[in-house]
Amino acid sequence: MRATVKLVLRNDYVRKDGKLQLCMRYIAYQKDSYIGLGISILPKHWDAKAMMVRAGEHLAHLYNKKITNIYEKAKSLIMNFYEKRLTP
Repeated sequence: MRATVKLVLRNDYVRKDGKLQLCMRYIAYQKDSYIGLGISILPKHWDAKAMMVRAGEHLAHLYNKKITNIYEKAKSLIMNFYEKRLTP
């Protein structure tokens, strides 16, 4: 099984203030699932390469701490269930 986890901004829904929802994209067996993280940010405050919120956002430190915890937990789950199918 080859599963991947990636953090992305959802472009299909934009709030009135222009913020987009940050989601974790889980891809396994050619199917993808989006899991919302409860974080909405402006696209200019998102660094896609580093998968972190830039310092321009006033809550960037707290958001990055939450993102790091969730991302590490997801990666450990994937490694623990490498042989079995992990349902989203």
